[in-house]
Amino acid sequence: MNENILNFMKALRAIDEADYGDFMRKANLYFVDLEGALGSEISDRAKLKLSEIHDYLQFKPDWNRENTLHRISKDILDLELILDESPASGHDFHPHLHP
Repeated sequence: MNENILNFMKALRAIDEADYGDFMRKANLYFVDLEGALGSEISDRAKLKLSEIHDYLQFKPDWNRENTLHRISKDILDLELILDESPASGHDFHPHLHP
């Protein structure tokens, strides 16, 4: 797993705030750090996935910490797959397959 994503998930799971607002503030801080660590050279699909996560984490939450953690865990795995298949990530890019 991408080290930045792994660190984000560890930090997220370590948040012990029961109140969603307190959880959201800390999670959002870690999320912004993740976005910065991934940089701006990621694919549009990766940016869209990050935007979706940010949207339900901060702007349109369901106010349930456990549901949000579960959803982020799933979406982060999807993000990892997107990053792995993106030429911008430097992984698995085969120039001879892309004329």
